[in-house]
Amino acid sequence: WILLSNTLLAPYLNQEGGMDIALVLSLLITIMMSPMTSSLDMLGLQQSVGVRARPSQVFDFFRHFLRLGSLSLLGSMLTSLFGPLFELVGLPVAAVVETFDDPDAGVPATQRLLAEHPEVKGIYVSSENGAGTGRFLRDCGLVGKVKVVATGIAPEIRAFVSTGVFQCSVYQNQHLQGRRAVQALYAYLESGMQPEPEILVPPVLMQRANLDLFADLVGA
Repeated sequence: WILLSNTLLAPYLNQEGGMDIALVLSLLITIMMSPMTSSLDMLGLQQSVGVRARPSQVFDFFRHFLRLGSLSLLGSMLTSLFGPLFELVGLPVAAVVETFDDPDAGVPATQRLLAEHPEVKGIYVSSENGAGTGRFLRDCGLVGKVKVVATGIAPEIRAFVSTGVFQCSVYQNQHLQGRRAVQALYAYLESGMQPEPEILVPPVLMQRANLDLFADLVGA
């Protein structure tokens, strides 16, 4: 469904006014596919702990379409509140730009952002698709003039942190997230142990000073 999203949304990304259309389409696709993604997540968890899964389970969650779709819509609405909340505490957000995890969309998205908002001095890339932002800033001589906090520890992201294009990057420790989730599920299935209401995995900032700590994790 990610490939479907990118295919349907790509024509709108570089059109003037097309970003609004792309955001609406992306929201609709996410809501429609939420039962499928939930069932695939559950199938993966079952397989990881040795529980036999049925192929037909892929469609089991569609009976919960209304609930899952509502949760997806609520998540998107909460995300859209980040801008107003930052402005309320005195940290105005100039714009929220979506690239839909398309690697080729990073450069034009950053170019459009800075053209429309030349006052911007900082960018936070909340997905792991930050390489395009780094390439644009490097090629346009904007390194150091626009500060960037990225996400992820992919090789290109790490290189941008090393050369000062990015000030730091947030490592989300996805492996530990998955491991703790599977451990909690296994404990519940094996002994009925209820998981904790919250299982927190603190993020770690990757900076030039601690790059060596991530050498064996690059690409993870």
